[in-house]
Amino acid sequence: MLGKGESLPFDCKFTGGKVGSASINATYGCPEGDVVFELVHPTKAGADAARTTNFATRVRSGSPPPGLQEALLSLIRARETAFEWKWLAKPSLLQTILSLSLLVLPLMAVVLGFVLLIQTAYRRRARCAETGDTRSGRLRWNLTGTIRLSGTLLVTVIALYGAVERSGTQDGSLVVFLAILSLVVFLWLTLSGFFGYASSSRNDWPALIPFFVAWVVREVFTLHSIDQIDIQFEHGPLGRHSIVYPLLQMFFAPMVRDTQSFTMHMNGVLGALAILPTYLFARQRIRSRGAGFMCALFLAVHPVVARFAPTDGPYSLLLVTWFCGLALLSVHELNARSIFGGVVLIGIAAATRLEGAVLLVASVMMLDPKILVDIVRRDALIAAFASLIALTLVVVQLYFILPTYGSVLPLASWVFQDAVWPAAYNDRTFVILVWVGAAVGIRSRYRLGLVAFLAMLIVLAPVVRSGQWVVTLHRMVPTCAVQAIVAGIGAYSLTAWLPWRNGWRWIGLAPGVVIALYILIEHQSELTTPYVFNEEYGIVRRNLVPGGVALKGCTLLTFNSIAQADSDLHDFGRVVPGMRTIDCRVNDCVAEAAKGGCFYYIRSVASYFHAGGVPIACAEAGVVSTEDRLTCMNEISASFERSIELTPVALRTIDVEHTFPGRRYPKRAQIGLFRVASKTPG
Repeated sequence: MLGKGESLPFDCKFTGGKVGSASINATYGCPEGDVVFELVHPTKAGADAARTTNFATRVRSGSPPPGLQEALLSLIRARETAFEWKWLAKPSLLQTILSLSLLVLPLMAVVLGFVLLIQTAYRRRARCAETGDTRSGRLRWNLTGTIRLSGTLLVTVIALYGAVERSGTQDGSLVVFLAILSLVVFLWLTLSGFFGYASSSRNDWPALIPFFVAWVVREVFTLHSIDQIDIQFEHGPLGRHSIVYPLLQMFFAPMVRDTQSFTMHMNGVLGALAILPTYLFARQRIRSRGAGFMCALFLAVHPVVARFAPTDGPYSLLLVTWFCGLALLSVHELNARSIFGGVVLIGIAAATRLEGAVLLVASVMMLDPKILVDIVRRDALIAAFASLIALTLVVVQLYFILPTYGSVLPLASWVFQDAVWPAAYNDRTFVILVWVGAAVGIRSRYRLGLVAFLAMLIVLAPVVRSGQWVVTLHRMVPTCAVQAIVAGIGAYSLTAWLPWRNGWRWIGLAPGVVIALYILIEHQSELTTPYVFNEEYGIVRRNLVPGGVALKGCTLLTFNSIAQADSDLHDFGRVVPGMRTIDCRVNDCVAEAAKGGCFYYIRSVASYFHAGGVPIACAEAGVVSTEDRLTCMNEISASFERSIELTPVALRTIDVEHTFPGRRYPKRAQIGLFRVASKTPG
């Protein structure tokens, strides 16, 4: 980014740099003497400093020859999307505890792992001595084992290929490779049944019906797009909200052409797969295939869960790992493998979102207490080992991601309001079934309905009021998933008491199936209605990233940086990875366009944001024609558009009020993508 090995004006060469606590110094050797530039955050520099999106630069010492500073700024703009400032404050008590836990928990896990290995070897030797069977310690090959081993080897080869592709970058370290390999191998072993399937009985085949419904809803009917204004496609091993989700994306990224489209389809399939362990978990807890079927079907058709499955978000991974873990730990004849796999899977689910740590508590609440006691009695060491791994994942998540968040404590009244009448999804029929499911949980047979409702409050607590705005609605997915289970139990309990004959028992599910289909049909528009950020993403992606490859040699001009305001996509550079992007709010884009070349401009909803309130002239109707758009735009965006020639590539008039209600925008606005050229003088 600073020009190492690059040809610079007047034969200047990058000779070294120094990173300080809040600045970067870059030294260049020039024929007239050394020149040192200082790079700081744009908010930490004076008004006279030259700026890019992420940096402000000034000459610290020396006299730069003509063109050197401009060349440096050009290099920075081309590569700065991979850079992010993080401010480090004085460690708090919580950070100190997390730091100590990060040292202690992995060490304890390693020690306990060695103890288990020694114990297993001792038991095997003792068993061989008792039976006289010297072959007991040998590997016994079968088809299932061959498939698992072959898949593990394939995963290893793919992970190695990705590591080679990333070599020479900060993401190409051995630690990142081992993290990716460990995660994907574990998920493969789960999929191949190494930890058990909980059940493979033909009596459970009806679960394939809600699975198929879920797949069709997510892959055929639901809009595939980003789930919010903070794009979550991988940008390194540490994401904005997760430590495991970026690793999964980094694994398959070298194998596919369009990683963003692939991610959405992968999440759609994972979201459908989550239906199967949901069925098994409910069936095993209630000991009823009918109850498991209804819980799975309500999860399959829940509009909020379905809407955020085929997106860039981690919720499909969260749900499939969470319910797989719960299903494995609900088997009434547990073994060491299912205990280990179940606990670690719940830990992986907890590490997909910062607030996912509450899933650990909710999981313990929803599991059968008798089974938990049995686990502690029979396989305490295995359970402790797996728990240490799960806790380590959560601690790593909190240690690296928590500092980027503020502290918000939910009010008890908010939790109560969202629980009694869910803000995220207030269909009257669904809410009544949730109440019924919680009420019948008083009976021991349906106890899961009550404990799942209480667990829902735990999951809901960190994200209360998120259902009141579409930009935060995605946070409600885990809560809505638990609500779907409670509603499924409520629907099943309405007719389960009837004395059906053995051959007609499935008829008793008909009312619940009808209600589930009604919910799907009544709210099907919620699966396809695009929000403002979906529209913007689609316009830019379709025109500038055909087939998943960004246009080479082109630059995208944007207005999307408004301090302290979630007013638009946070970073259009994430939409067009590999393409140069310039934020015109902090750079002179008119001067950039005057240099000539391939320039595009996205007129996004940020161009209509008014910190002091929307002008009266456009407050009511908003933009209803091309002629009145400049009246509704903010001055910096309108001034830019007056100063250049714009050739429309794609235009769309959107309903801003639906996405940003009462947030200082006109109700309607015209967004679009344009080719840019300098305005001809005269």
